Amino acid sequence: MSVMAVKEVLSAKGKPQFFVENYLYEVEKTVGGRTSYCRCIKQRRDGCPARITILRWPEPMVQRQTGEHTHAPDTGEFIRRQASAQMKDAVLEKQDKGVKRVHSEVLAEESRTDIVVEGLYGKTLSDEDFLLFDDGLEDKILAFGTDEMFSILCESPTVFMDGTFKVVPHLFLQLYTIHSFHKGQMFPLVFFLLPDKTKETYRRMFSLLKNHADAKGMVFAPRTFQLDYEVATLRAIQLEFPLSEIKGCNFHFSQSLWRKVQHLGLVSHYNDPSVKKLIRSCFALSLVPLDRIDDAWLGIDAESPAADHPAYERVGVFKEYVINTWLENGSVFPRSLWNHYRNFGARTTNHVEAWHSALSRTIRKEHVNLFQLINFLKKQEDKGRADRLLLQAGQAPPRLSSKYKSLNDRLIRLTDEFESGAKSYNQVAGRDFQGLYAPVARFETIRTLLAVSAQEALTLCQFDVAAAFLHSDLREEIYTPQPEGFDDGSGRACELLKACYGLKQAPKEFNSKIKKCFRELGLNQSTSDPCMFLYEGPKRLVVVLYVDDGITGA
Repeated sequence: MSVMAVKEVLSAKGKPQFFVENYLYEVEKTVGGRTSYCRCIKQRRDGCPARITILRWPEPMVQRQTGEHTHAPDTGEFIRRQASAQMKDAVLEKQDKGVKRVHSEVLAEESRTDIVVEGLYGKTLSDEDFLLFDDGLEDKILAFGTDEMFSILCESPTVFMDGTFKVVPHLFLQLYTIHSFHKGQMFPLVFFLLPDKTKETYRRMFSLLKNHADAKGMVFAPRTFQLDYEVATLRAIQLEFPLSEIKGCNFHFSQSLWRKVQHLGLVSHYNDPSVKKLIRSCFALSLVPLDRIDDAWLGIDAESPAADHPAYERVGVFKEYVINTWLENGSVFPRSLWNHYRNFGARTTNHVEAWHSALSRTIRKEHVNLFQLINFLKKQEDKGRADRLLLQAGQAPPRLSSKYKSLNDRLIRLTDEFESGAKSYNQVAGRDFQGLYAPVARFETIRTLLAVSAQEALTLCQFDVAAAFLHSDLREEIYTPQPEGFDDGSGRACELLKACYGLKQAPKEFNSKIKKCFRELGLNQSTSDPCMFLYEGPKRLVVVLYVDDGITGA
């Protein structure tokens, strides 16, 4: 029999018990002061037949083992009983200290250097490795996740990040998690326990991720990071991933504006139409094309409350805040950070914050013991693994709420109308504009596609959509006389349900139709050219559109 580690602990009544391979045994009898015959602690209650014989001198060791356990091992039982015994001794020795203080002192590690994650705490519930890395001493960083989760992380083009402080053990400042979409559903992929929230610590965190990926033969270099506006994290990403795009949470952008509104006392004037329009227009700045933000701001400023308005001075301070914090070229938060034009996916980190809130509700207390938190994280990993298996088996991901889907569809429609070239910021829909034109690919885009295709040996193909304009759906009500040969003499007209050649809306409607089809096929519209579509899968696919003609590179 192989040598098994034996740990001794006293029961509540001061009797010896032994912890072997995550099972606890109580002593039935001891012979000669050297040999103890023990049974499983759950024998009396559950009838577990497992027994061991312990040779207690010179060091406790298992001499004999019989029977099989009828229950799962309990990694926390030894720690609980050991802590209970320590608390009992501490209360007797230090009677001037309260029970709560003794409880905190016993459970808390003296420093981060003392923390050792081993045994089943470094394994998932399915016995996979769970501790990704344990780095540093007093500035220790712990990271948890599985090989499967890490592989998904490295394959993700966009990652979402945020931290939470409420449930974290006292020796750490925050639990920082990285999430991503997988098959249409958001999953937490790495859990970090960080000692602080400095730029240097975030750089270490990212460096550890990159090194771990390199050791696994993978690359961690997301195309886009999406997070809140914590400056230390932003600076760390810029230094560690200079080629990656950083996007700030759109909810936090609006929240920052609203907090300034509250701070200035403008809430009391919010029902005033001019004040409300100013504030809501500022919220919408993040959805305006980057090169049109200045035009949009000039329009907002021109229509803001005049000098005789009772809130004029407060509005002026608010506008200065918007300019200095969000619009100036030298501001901490550049426009590219908070701009979400043409982002029809997740524009916030609300998924991550919702996960943190759910974790807090599950734990139900603040600053839990480290090993308790690890057990909660293991349960989250187990749930995520089960959900991924369901997706792999064909289960559909959670559906978007009807409210969000409706808002997103409206945003897509308004963006398409704007890109048709027929709408400006000061025109009124239905009164003095109609969308007429289909955008075409820039020559720079076509030349770039040719160059990339030559460099990456992509196969180029050309296509022409037959009877293209006849496929377009119409949004306006358009009528035509009954066709010759089908006139029933009633004098009634026919309503067109589809566009036709010669109809002025046809090019624009065809463009909207084909872009919708591309999105349904998984192609993402480029932010640099609205007529270029990209498929970011195992193999590259690029589509460049010129009205109803196109070029593909694959």
